[in-house]
Amino acid sequence: MNYSQKMFGNRIKSLRDSKGMTQEEIGEIMKVQRARISRIERGNVGRVDPGILVRVAKHMGVSIGYLITGEKTDDLPEWGKDAVSALESLSPEKREAALKMIKSLTVEDEVDKIMDIVSEMTPPQRKILQRTIRPDTSEASKPSKQSLSVAV
Repeated sequence: MNYSQKMFGNRIKSLRDSKGMTQEEIGEIMKVQRARISRIERGNVGRVDPGILVRVAKHMGVSIGYLITGEKTDDLPEWGKDAVSALESLSPEKREAALKMIKSLTVEDEVDKIMDIVSEMTPPQRKILQRTIRPDTSEASKPSKQSLSVAV
């Protein structure tokens, strides 16, 4: 689909309406005045700053491609839109803390998977794993090739 100023404006208006937002509210997000929003929505604007596209796309939970072309190839699911909106409303410090928390959840999932695998290991296999994770430098504690083949 080709770019059309009128269609771009229609998409902005439609997204704004779907969120129950006023032109002033979306203007705050876009960091422009209400009059400019009105011109954008009517298709009476030549160029839109890329920063505006990024802010609107993130806040509305759509791709920049959708704003420009109307194609919905990589839009966020509803829960993703809610998550982006919630993160955008936080201060930078709180946003960073929230992202760290989200990342820790995925790490916890990985740890749970590893623990499931370890729980299915035999005691000799666990000892070898433990030595691999926390190697002892003494020769006596190193597993031999024979112990590795027997344990596995």
